[in-house]
Amino acid sequence: MKTLLISLLFSTSCLAQQEASPLTYRTRTLDQKNIAKIHLDKEGSQTYTYLSGEKDFLKELTQYYQAIVPYTIQVQSTAINYIKDNYYLQTNTTTHSITTLLHKVMVRYINTPYLIIGTNHCIVAHHSNLCYPHQDGMNCIDQQPHCQKINSKK
Repeated sequence: MKTLLISLLFSTSCLAQQEASPLTYRTRTLDQKNIAKIHLDKEGSQTYTYLSGEKDFLKELTQYYQAIVPYTIQVQSTAINYIKDNYYLQTNTTTHSITTLLHKVMVRYINTPYLIIGTNHCIVAHHSNLCYPHQDGMNCIDQQPHCQKINSKK
């Protein structure tokens, strides 16, 4: 009788278990994850390493900018610039240049700084002088008449 009761409890507990979902972590959008790692050498100069492959990163950038830019774009190249204590991601498309403010973050227990994409963007025609987004989120630094400010804050 005892073995029958134990086998009954065992079988009901096995049947009551649910299968865990294969995605234990949710997928993050481009504005929710680190995009680049900053390497500092002994002379004080900085180099950057993107944390995803080039094709994947350009595809993610195209999708990210497509949601905030009112026209169709295809990202062709990117570069990270460090100007006046701020980091900027310069993105070149076929028709425009988009400059995005990046934020420097430190990951807990890791002494390497990373960059995440911000919500402040400035857009100019492809062959115009670049303009850079201001930290206040309201305008671009050295506002030129041809510079368009876009904020992607949700």
